[in-house]
Amino acid sequence: MIELKEIENGITLIATEYHDVDLNLLYVVRNNESYLLDTSTSLQIKAILDKLEETPKNAIISHAHLDHAGGSGYLYAQGSNVIAHKISASLLSDIDSAVYSFFPNRYVKWIGKENSKNFIDLIIQELGEPKVTTYNLPTSTFIKCFEAFGHVAGAIVCKIGKILFTGDEVQGSGIKGRAETNSIPQISSISDYLVTIYRLIQLKPEIIIPAHNYLPSNTRIIEGSEVERFLYSSLDSTLKLLEIAGNILDKPITLGEFTEKLLREYGINRKIYPQALITAEAIINYLGKKIARIKEGDVTLYFMKQ
Repeated sequence: MIELKEIENGITLIATEYHDVDLNLLYVVRNNESYLLDTSTSLQIKAILDKLEETPKNAIISHAHLDHAGGSGYLYAQGSNVIAHKISASLLSDIDSAVYSFFPNRYVKWIGKENSKNFIDLIIQELGEPKVTTYNLPTSTFIKCFEAFGHVAGAIVCKIGKILFTGDEVQGSGIKGRAETNSIPQISSISDYLVTIYRLIQLKPEIIIPAHNYLPSNTRIIEGSEVERFLYSSLDSTLKLLEIAGNILDKPITLGEFTEKLLREYGINRKIYPQALITAEAIINYLGKKIARIKEGDVTLYFMKQ
């Protein structure tokens, strides 16, 4: 399913899906320039261009994950100039870097060998052969992109007039899928994520287009009073995760056990998945010197110091 919805003159929402959640892209046309914000997956990008009935002159990757960068190789082959932050460009420069930045190999013991293989195969298939041609981010009068780290390194958001395209860079209180995907916010750096939230709050955007249907809004277009609600829920959910973590880490615990309890206490009823492990590690790193570590062989136990 791919639908086009004009938000305002020259700005079109491309509403599609990624497995069981929404996926949003923006298409911006101004002054004989065209920009596609995010590139979907290698499996879907051709259908998106067919729906648009044209190839954008420029494509912008918000961050180096498969559902945002996977269509970049096809766009490059069609003549588009593909733009990304220099960190994202480096992560996408070879397939191993692209895969293991999203799914660190150390997580195999928590996910299981078979599930890990399936997950990595999916990444490789949907990422295709990503391509970045420049990391000079747009700073024109009608579109400006800037760093918004926290979800991942190299992430950016783009402002087009009163509209802010935020990708996955702020995630509200998490996401609810129609079938399988119920998730806590995925955060690789708590401190960077908090800086990004505060910066976006200060921008006071009138409309936010997130990459997916993040709670509490659970909509493709966030506007009016829902904008502030969404941004502050991103802050509140981060603080909630930190509070839960403090209660869980009262005794030595492995990363896997910590992640399981974090999900359960947050209200997510599913087995461990890679993005949750990333958030769990980010929390432990953020707590820093407050956390004691006991290492025995390949196992590390974590707990709060008294």
